Amino acid sequence: MYARVWDSFYINNVITIITPLFIIILHIHFCNYNTYCSYSYNILNPITFNIA
Repeated sequence: MYARVWDSFYINNVITIITPLFIIILHIHFCNYNTYCSYSYNILNPITFNIA
Protein backbone atom coordinates (compact mmCIF):
# COMPACT_ATOMS: atom_id res chain seq x y z
CA MET A 1 0.00 0.00 0.00
CA TYR A 2 2.78 2.39 0.93
CA ALA A 3 4.67 1.59 -2.28
CA ARG A 4 1.54 2.27 -4.32
CA VAL A 5 1.07 5.70 -2.71
CA TRP A 6 4.76 6.50 -3.21
CA ASP A 7 4.59 5.45 -6.87
CA SER A 8 1.64 7.74 -7.58
CA PHE A 9 3.38 10.58 -5.73
CA TYR A 10 6.56 10.05 -7.74
CA ILE A 11 4.65 9.88 -11.04
CA ASN A 12 2.79 13.10 -10.21
CA ASN A 13 6.09 14.86 -9.48
CA VAL A 14 7.62 13.64 -12.73
CA ILE A 15 4.59 14.84 -14.70
CA THR A 16 4.71 18.21 -12.93
CA ILE A 17 8.40 18.63 -13.80
CA ILE A 18 8.33 17.23 -17.35
CA THR A 19 5.19 19.00 -18.60
CA PRO A 20 6.65 22.56 -18.49
CA LEU A 21 9.93 21.29 -19.95
CA PHE A 22 8.02 19.56 -22.73
CA ILE A 23 6.09 22.76 -23.47
CA ILE A 24 9.31 24.80 -23.54
CA ILE A 25 11.07 22.27 -25.81
CA LEU A 26 8.09 22.21 -28.19
CA HIS A 27 7.96 26.00 -28.13
CA ILE A 28 11.66 26.34 -28.96
CA HIS A 29 11.30 23.71 -31.70
CA PHE A 30 8.36 25.43 -33.41
CA CYS A 31 9.97 28.81 -32.79
CA ASN A 32 12.58 28.04 -35.44
CA TYR A 33 9.94 27.68 -38.15
CA ASN A 34 7.35 30.19 -37.01
CA THR A 35 7.24 33.97 -37.43
CA TYR A 36 4.41 34.06 -34.86
CA CYS A 37 7.02 33.10 -32.28
CA SER A 38 7.90 36.60 -31.10
CA TYR A 39 4.36 37.12 -29.81
CA SER A 40 4.04 33.79 -28.01
CA TYR A 41 7.59 34.10 -26.65
CA ASN A 42 6.61 37.27 -24.79
CA ILE A 43 3.89 35.27 -23.02
CA LEU A 44 6.02 32.20 -22.31
CA ASN A 45 9.12 34.08 -21.20
CA PRO A 46 7.94 35.03 -17.67
CA ILE A 47 6.62 31.49 -17.19
CA THR A 48 9.98 30.04 -18.21
CA PHE A 49 11.85 32.27 -15.78
CA ASN A 50 9.44 31.36 -12.97
CA ILE A 51 10.21 27.68 -13.52
CA ALA A 52 13.97 28.27 -13.62
